[in-house]
Amino acid sequence: SFSACKQDRTATDTDQVVSSIYEANPSAALQVLEGKLRNLGTIYEHDLVPVSFVLHNTGKLPIKIVAAVLYCPCGEIIEPPENLELPPGEEYQLNVNLSAQKIKLGEFSRSLSVMLNNEQFIPLKISGHIEENIKVLPGRVIDIGVLTDSAQPWERDIPIVGVNRLEDKLQLAENPKSSLFNLELKE
Repeated sequence: SFSACKQDRTATDTDQVVSSIYEANPSAALQVLEGKLRNLGTIYEHDLVPVSFVLHNTGKLPIKIVAAVLYCPCGEIIEPPENLELPPGEEYQLNVNLSAQKIKLGEFSRSLSVMLNNEQFIPLKISGHIEENIKVLPGRVIDIGVLTDSAQPWERDIPIVGVNRLEDKLQLAENPKSSLFNLELKE
C-alpha cells in the first residue's frame, strides 16, 4: 500500500526536518518587520533621510547575514552587517542614510539586498518622490535669446521667481562672476 505521510514520526524527526528546511532556506525564517518596501513619500533634493529595516529571525536556528548591499551611490549603509549571526528570536536593524541630492528629481525607487550565508538574499526597496528645495521660474535653465552681433552691447533682464523650502533664508551670491557675461543679481 502507498502512504503519502508517515504517521509514526517523533518530535526529534520533525525538528530535524524543520532544521534541514531552515538550513536549505534560512530566508524563510528571516522576516522583515513592516515589510520590504519603505515609501518615503515626498522628500526634498538636499535631504539626508534615515531609513531602517528591522530583520527578525523567526526560525529555530541562527541565521548568518553575510552582507548588505545598496545598489546606488545615493546612500550609505550605516555599520553594515558582515558575517553577523542572528540568533533565533533576535532582531537586527539595518540603517541606511539616503542622500536625495544624488537622485534625479521626481519618482524614484532604489534597491538593496541582505545577503545570507547560503547565497540567498532578501530584496528590499526604498521609494518616494523628490522635489526641488528651490523652485525657479521660468526654469533652472534660462533661454537668454540669440546674440546677433557680439560687437553690440546686449542687455536682458530675466526675472527669477523662487520658492524656498529650506529652513534658512536663501542668499544670493554677492558678486557672481562669468567669463561671458556681466551679471548682477538683485533681490
